[in-house]
Amino acid sequence: MGHTVFSIANGTLERCSGETERVTVPEGVRALGPRAFFHRRDMRQILLPEGLRAIGVECFDGCDALREIRLPDSVERIDRGAFGGCDALEEIRLPEGLEGIEAELCFGCGSLRQIQIPEGLRAIGASAFEDCASLRRILLPASMGSVGENAFYGCEALEEIELPEGLEEICGGCFMNCGSLRRVRLPESLRAIGPNAFQNCGSLRRLASPTGLREIGAGAFYGCEALEEIELPEGLRAIGSRAFCACSHLRKVQIPGSVEQIGEQVFQRCPLAEICAPAGSAAERYAREHQLPFRMSP
Repeated sequence: MGHTVFSIANGTLERCSGETERVTVPEGVRALGPRAFFHRRDMRQILLPEGLRAIGVECFDGCDALREIRLPDSVERIDRGAFGGCDALEEIRLPEGLEGIEAELCFGCGSLRQIQIPEGLRAIGASAFEDCASLRRILLPASMGSVGENAFYGCEALEEIELPEGLEEICGGCFMNCGSLRRVRLPESLRAIGPNAFQNCGSLRRLASPTGLREIGAGAFYGCEALEEIELPEGLRAIGSRAFCACSHLRKVQIPGSVEQIGEQVFQRCPLAEICAPAGSAAERYAREHQLPFRMSP
């Protein structure tokens, strides 16, 4: 049995020293300070008291043996990188009162398979779940308003995602390198898909574009090798450079007359058999200029 020494000041646990696999934080602690348990490689389980309100920056960063943690519902704030590099952590349930997930919350938690996100949560920060390679499925609440850059980058096991109505933008790199992602439901409220948002999602076969979509960013679907056919919605205005580059099975694309701007190399390394668009449209001019097969839409 190891021995644990806590350094506590004004209700904040500032440091924990000693070697033990199971740590029980004392009653009365209201906050865990920045890096309070930083790189505690021996710790497998931690018990947190009811009444805990805040968890500081990189609090458990590098606790690569930590398998179990239960966050009390009294927690209102979890700061950046709190669980980064907790490679043995398999599941985490976020407390009901939490309104936002800060950047890099679970960055590099390679064993994380499941995360429970409460209704009422409004935002997920940049790289919050980046390189969580075992995460298969995640349910986002209807209250979700924004998802940051690279939020699910490199989640190699993620197979499907349903994005809630009200979300207007998918930020850059959000689902990049999610090689198992085969199904994505995009909300009608979506206005923009950011650069490289779905790059190298090689299992994504279908893309149902919402009617509100106005912009597809550069490299948004670069390397989506399973895509075969795309119908882009009326109202879309801009397609960024290399947006569909290296989609090695893409045969047919339907582009509406509303598109005014098409970037360079959008369909490079695609075996296109047909670009279908209205006569006189920007898409027709693009097809003629780049010697791509064109068919006039009705």
